[in-house]
Amino acid sequence: LHEEWQKLEALDNGVHDDNLTKRYDTYIKHIFELISYVGNSSNLILDPDLDSYYTMNVTLVTIPNLFNRLSNIINIEHSSSDEDMGEIRIEALTQARLLGEDIGHINKSIHTVLIEDANFYGENTDFKTVIPPALKDFETAIQKLVTQLSTAYSTSKYRVDSDNYNKDAISASVHLWEIASTELNDFLSMRIDSFKNYQRQVLIWTSISVLFAFILFWFLTGSITRPIINLQKVMTIIADDTQKVTVPYQQYHDEIGMMARAVEWFRILQNIVSK
Repeated sequence: LHEEWQKLEALDNGVHDDNLTKRYDTYIKHIFELISYVGNSSNLILDPDLDSYYTMNVTLVTIPNLFNRLSNIINIEHSSSDEDMGEIRIEALTQARLLGEDIGHINKSIHTVLIEDANFYGENTDFKTVIPPALKDFETAIQKLVTQLSTAYSTSKYRVDSDNYNKDAISASVHLWEIASTELNDFLSMRIDSFKNYQRQVLIWTSISVLFAFILFWFLTGSITRPIINLQKVMTIIADDTQKVTVPYQQYHDEIGMMARAVEWFRILQNIVSK
């Protein structure tokens, strides 16, 4: 694309050329293919978060389509043929109507983002600061162009020169697109940061859970093994009959208590045999 653009710049001398226009149209088609590829391969088209989804829709779909309409309007007004003015008027009025619809789509998408932003990964305050002024300038410039085309081609039988309106519309559209693209990147960065923070929290709580499980395991294991070891020592003392000993854990109401009471009987029997 970069090499092709350089070739087109070298060939463009400012004079309308139908062949050069076709090459520009092909170049624009390739740009749209690239935009579609980026959007599809990034999976943003399936984005469940409304703030980033609608910002993506503006940057990857609606505004690029609007650029294409502006290009068509320029081609209409600089066409070398004046033979079928009726078709030119129809096409110009059609493009004007579609531009008006684009304004509505972009306005709804951005207002949806402004409403839903706080519901996803925190509020993007920068979006609320920079987008509304750019959107207002965009709507004003596009609406002026739409009014110019609708009024002129509805009444005039001749080609209309809307270059100044086109330039303002293109400039405002590019400005809005650049800001929206930056904000889309910010939305995605906020999501990535949220995921990383979530991962850290999961790691911390997992570590705490593992540590707690280890302590609980150590405590439970000790509560079973220590009495058994102590009873083993008592049985050794009883067997040696070297000193008097008290059998612990007899008050337990579990298996350890049963073992302790059995050892106590063994101790009593041992004393009877000794006497």
